[in-house]
Amino acid sequence: MKKLMGILLAMAIVLGGLGNVTSSNAQVIQKGNKTYITLDKTEIQQNKQVLKESFKIKKFNVSTTKNTYTVKYNSNKNAATTKKQVKQIADKLHGSDTIEKKFKEFRTYKIKVIGIDKQGKSYTTTVNGHKIAK
Repeated sequence: MKKLMGILLAMAIVLGGLGNVTSSNAQVIQKGNKTYITLDKTEIQQNKQVLKESFKIKKFNVSTTKNTYTVKYNSNKNAATTKKQVKQIADKLHGSDTIEKKFKEFRTYKIKVIGIDKQGKSYTTTVNGHKIAK
């Protein structure tokens, strides 16, 4: 079952890249019973979809480096609600411990979420990626 999930994930990344002229540069690395996923165009697109559908955030800025995915958005909510939402977004984009334990799927890149509340104060949460065990 675990190998099947890894194969299906690898196929989804490869097939996702076929629609574009450029190839996908993601790596799906199997180490033991764990699957590690690197940042690529498919992951970026899926993360944008999560922001729009799960959190109803329509306007946000995304910046990426080789190992960091950063989301910045304005929230029209108070400080407490914005802090909570920033943490939820980071967990959803990176994968909560429950999901990681169930599917053995780990992100190798860092997620950084910056939310700005209605008073203009920013709140940041960072979730580090996993190192690939040798």
